Amino acid sequence: MIYLDNNATTISTKKHLQELLLLYEMHKGNPSSPHQFGRSASVGISETRKKIASLLGVDSGEIIFTSGATEANNFVMKSFQNCHVITTNFEHSSVYEPLRNLEYLKCVTLDTITVDLDSSLFLSDVLKNIHKETRLISFLAAHNETGHILPVFDLADFLNWKRWGKKSFSRDLSFYENLNQYVSHHLTSQDFQNIHFHIDGVQAFGKIETQKWMHEGIDSCSLSAHKVGGISGIGALFLRRGRKLISLIEGGPQEKKRRAGTENLIGILSFHLVCDELFADGYWDQVLKMNQLRLFLYDKLSSYENQIEIHSPKNVTLPNTIFFSFKNKKHKNEDFIVHCDLKGICISSGSACSSGVHLPSRSVLSLGKSEFLAKNTIRVSLSKENTQEEILEFLEVLNFFL
Repeated sequence: MIYLDNNATTISTKKHLQELLLLYEMHKGNPSSPHQFGRSASVGISETRKKIASLLGVDSGEIIFTSGATEANNFVMKSFQNCHVITTNFEHSSVYEPLRNLEYLKCVTLDTITVDLDSSLFLSDVLKNIHKETRLISFLAAHNETGHILPVFDLADFLNWKRWGKKSFSRDLSFYENLNQYVSHHLTSQDFQNIHFHIDGVQAFGKIETQKWMHEGIDSCSLSAHKVGGISGIGALFLRRGRKLISLIEGGPQEKKRRAGTENLIGILSFHLVCDELFADGYWDQVLKMNQLRLFLYDKLSSYENQIEIHSPKNVTLPNTIFFSFKNKKHKNEDFIVHCDLKGICISSGSACSSGVHLPSRSVLSLGKSEFLAKNTIRVSLSKENTQEEILEFLEVLNFFL
């Protein structure tokens, strides 16, 4: 079986599951119980919290465990009402749908920025829309379908400069002054301090080194373990100290009363092992090799320019993702997915959250493409386990299909 649907789920390896069972044996129990097993489970959770915090360069007390990134994103979105919110037309449904519903209920006013491949133009559009009632800006760090990487670091750096006058060592003053021309002169440093900047870091985590996208100007960030080889059903939210959210789930005192309910211990321990892998020597060398494999596939797909349109950029993109559409009406994406499945190759038409619903991809529409192309999409998403031989086999099947 050739698995090329890793943006939906990166399947846990046998080694991961074996180590998870051993770790669970060490930390089993209810973390809230006062006995030995409970204390051991609590220690396991604490150690995982520290691991995630270390990867992100934040404090362990700023990590909240959730059932997944969807809950983490909802946690943030639904905490902001009676205010102005800025997002993009590119967001994952776990951000897009809550904000759209809040707008429908007239709980927020919403400005949706059109994604443009020109980062400077994108940032200027964002900054032009900030006003005194803006309380939330929410963007994804990297798109789950196209692989686009948005300039969240640039925006976080600028916001931090406007809030506190802090300038990054890697920037000269011209960077800030250039962006500052798009900001209303009526806005004060306090207005920028009032803005909560959230990023959906799900697809970036484990594919882009965190020091390249996590930053002091980011106030919260959602993560998910199963996108990087952990088991499903566990996520985390980084929430910067001093920032407050309204709890979605109330009850017990778990997670410092920010998320009630008995913790998903086995999931949290799986997250621990994921962090160990990201810390391991040679991990990012493997990601680099994965990117080289993506570039190999990208160049091969480019030769089908009469039959295929690629929506993913070649550069400034995730190291594992290519999203394309069939141009010809006789080539249907559902037929190709079935054809691949019969050949032992797993691919998808896009976001797993819309699986089984044949709607046009919002990401493709947002790039100004036709509804036909937006409905006829294929996503190939690699893992560091994939090989060139597997890609060649996929291309052989594609060539036969076309």
